[in-house]
Amino acid sequence: MWHRICRYGWPQGKGYLAEPESVRVIVELFDQEKANFLAWENQGNGTGTY
Repeated sequence: MWHRICRYGWPQGKGYLAEPESVRVIVELFDQEKANFLAWENQGNGTGTY
C-alpha cells in the first residue's frame, strides 16, 4: 500500500485529508521509518563492511 501511494498518489485521489485516519497513520509511519533508515545508512552503518 505504501509503495503504491508513493508511486501513484492517494487512493481516493483527493489528497491525504480524504483518506481514513488509519491509512494516513500507516503511511506516516513508513515514511518516518524510511527516513530513519536512510539517515542510518548515510552514517556508514549500511555499507556491508565488517
